[in-house]
Formats: sequence, C-alpha cells, structure tokens
Amino acid sequence: AVTAMPRHAPSWNNLGSTLKGRAHRENAHVLLSRASEAFRNAYRLDPEDARNSANLAACLHVQGDFDAAARYYQRAMALNPELTEPRWGLGHLCFELGQHRAACGLFRQVLERVPDNSLALSGLGLNLMSLGDMPAAETALRRSVELEPSASRNAALARFLLTIGEFEEGWRGYEHRGEVDGFRLERFGLPRWRGESLADRSILLFAEQGVGDEIMFASCFGDVIASARQCTILCDTRLAPLFARSFPAARVMPWPHADDGPAGLNLSSIDVALSFGSLPLYLRPERAAFPRAAYLRADPERVAAWRERLAQSGPGPYVGISWRGGRIARERRKRSTRVSDWSELAQSGTTLVNVQYDARSADLDAFREAGIALFDPEGIDPLQDMDEFAALLAALDRVVSVDNSSVHLAGALGIPTHVLLPVTGDWRWTWGEEQALWYPRVRLHRRGVDEQWHELLRRVLQITTH
Repeated sequence: AVTAMPRHAPSWNNLGSTLKGRAHRENAHVLLSRASEAFRNAYRLDPEDARNSANLAACLHVQGDFDAAARYYQRAMALNPELTEPRWGLGHLCFELGQHRAACGLFRQVLERVPDNSLALSGLGLNLMSLGDMPAAETALRRSVELEPSASRNAALARFLLTIGEFEEGWRGYEHRGEVDGFRLERFGLPRWRGESLADRSILLFAEQGVGDEIMFASCFGDVIASARQCTILCDTRLAPLFARSFPAARVMPWPHADDGPAGLNLSSIDVALSFGSLPLYLRPERAAFPRAAYLRADPERVAAWRERLAQSGPGPYVGISWRGGRIARERRKRSTRVSDWSELAQSGTTLVNVQYDARSADLDAFREAGIALFDPEGIDPLQDMDEFAALLAALDRVVSVDNSSVHLAGALGIPTHVLLPVTGDWRWTWGEEQALWYPRVRLHRRGVDEQWHELLRRVLQITTH
C-alpha cells in the first residue's frame, strides 16, 4: 500500500502497527526501527492527526527514547484532548520513570473520560501502590480485574496481594504468570502435584524463571524432600553444584531450560511434577510457613580461601556492595544507585568488596575516580560460576545491595544482608516488613517517597555501625 500510495498516512500507520506488533516475537530492534520510521512518515504527512503523534510516541516509548516519546504524547493530547491512548501512554512512561504522582494524575484523567478503562485502573493501582496508598491501590486493581478478567490483570492483582501479605489469594493469582510472562508451568507430560501427600511417591521440580527466583523458591525444597520418597530437581546449570551440596537427599540435575529434560532423566520413575514458582501455593500460605534458617551451603574450602584473600586486601569488616539491579530499563532506573551514593559507607572503616554480578570496567573506573576504594575479586565471574560466588559471599561479614540476584544468594546462605529498596519494592519484599520473609538474616530498607539513595544509605550506615 505505501509503495502504491506513498503519501497515504493511514497506510504508513498500518505498516508501523504491524511491524511494532511483531517486534515482541522476533528481531525486536530492527522491527521497531522500521516501525518508528513508518510512524514518522505518517506524522510528516499529517502532523495534525493526533493518532499519528500518539502512535509515534508509543513506538519511541518502547524503544526507550523517553524524551521524544513524552513530546509526541503531549502533542497528541493537545491535538485531541479526548483521545485516551496518549494519556495512558504518558502515564505509563511516568510510571517507568518513577514519577508516580504525575502518572496517577494522567490515569485519573483517562478515567474521567472513560470510567471503566481497565488499563487506566490497573496503571492507577500500580502507581498508588508505589506511593504506598495500599487501600486505594487494591480498589483500583480489583475493579480492573472485574472489568477485564485477563491473565495480565489477574497477575497484576496477584503481585499486589503478595506485596501486602495476602498469600492464599495472591499465590492463586500468581499462577497466571505463565500466560503473561511466557513461563512454561506444565512440562514433561507428568501430572501436576497439587499439595497432596507425597508418601511413597516421587516428584520432579523444575525451574521456570531467572536465577534469583530459583534461589528464592529453593527455600521450599526442604519441605518437599522431607515428605517425598524421591525428589529430582532440574535447575539452572550454574546453580547445580550449590543445590547438590545444599540438598544432598535430592537428585539435582543441571538443565539449560531449552530442551525437554537433561540426559539421564527417567520420567517413567516419577509420579508428579511442579515448577519452582508454584511451590509456595501449597507450602507458603501464611507468614508462619516461611523459612526460619539459611538453606544453601557454600563450599567450606573455597570460603576459607576467600577469607584469606580478603584479609590480604585490607582490614575488616568486609562489606559486599552491589549497586545496580533490574533486567529491564524501568527496573534498572527504579533500583539502581550512583557511585557517589556509596561515599559515606566507603569512609566508615570497612573494606568494600565488589559483588555486583555484572560489574564492568567502567563501573570500577567510576569508583576509583570518586576516590572510593573497592576490592574487586579477580578470577571470578558471578554470572557463570555461582558456586564460587557463593563462597565469596559466605566469606563476607555482611552485604549491602540494591534488589538483585546477589541479595537472594546472600540471603539464602545466611549472610547478614541489607537490601536497598524503592518505596514499595518488588512483591517478594512484602510491604511494611523490616525483615525479609524469605531470608531470616536479610533486613529491608525502603526509600521514602522523596528520599534519595545516599540518604537511605546513610540510614543503613547508622544501623550497621551501632
């Protein structure tokens, strides 16, 4: 159509929408670039059509060009104040930037025009949660589900319920994660375990999410192992040595997730199966059911070797620090600190140790330029050799970190750990709790709504030095 009618703006819009719609499945970068060019052509041909601005804004938003996206969203709103899509889009952008009050205002404007807009209700609920207004957030999220009982709406409500400690209903809703996030919760053709007795039965537990989630849900393994005749655990290859040492009564098998099971897995000898993330549905219905002790064990010889290396690096106490977290851009902005935020901790008479799992040379240069001494353990890749990384963590006196997988590993090992969180943090760090439910020796520290990271770190420093 655009070849036949190169000056027909609706055709360029259709092409852009088609390319953008495919981008979540294949060649995202290339397709989004082509989509944005198509939307730009539509905008150039008809800049007075609000939808052309809105479509271009939405594409730039997905590409991460937030400044340009905000400009085009605002232009679309000015051209057609009744159009809800750009207000919703700008609200979502504000949410990603942590501008929660502004986001709430935009979602409320959408609801003034369309009171039963489930997208706006869901967005409003998530931002109210980030501002700490839990009752209003619950009202908005439940109404969103009533209007559109989709997997994504139910999953958003479930994470909220887990955040406020409503575990029974929250874990039931958490089962929607497979539809929303693409996790395979049913595999191998085995019957699902639904919490019934495992006496004289064998069970297969298999991973579904990232390394941090595998570590956290591993806190449920002991319950299953104690009650089953046999328990087989399929986990990330990097975690297999650590899990095998920590759960010697189970059969632990490394599994790259990409195939239908590792060689040597005899499915005929297994009665039931369950994914890691579904274990809490049956084993963690209330606060009292969460673990009371550490459950992972590092290699004692490697721990001793790391203690010797740390002693050579400077005087103790030895404090592991991690400054960046989040796999996607929104989460990284929400969770990550700046180098300068760590200056007071560096002056507190401790030796700071780099435990950032994806530390880059530019990060280390930034610490040096800021005059912050940071011991960087050479010869270890935390992203690949997690058993060695566990030994390093176990050799430390404590860990101070933003929310990332290093926190989960330190907590599971029983290392005293202080987690730096935004106002609400992720659902697993239950709202209002100072002690993490998943890890007895992990303490939670939340930023105030207008507090900066260095101010939060100052508070943590006062706690850890008194």
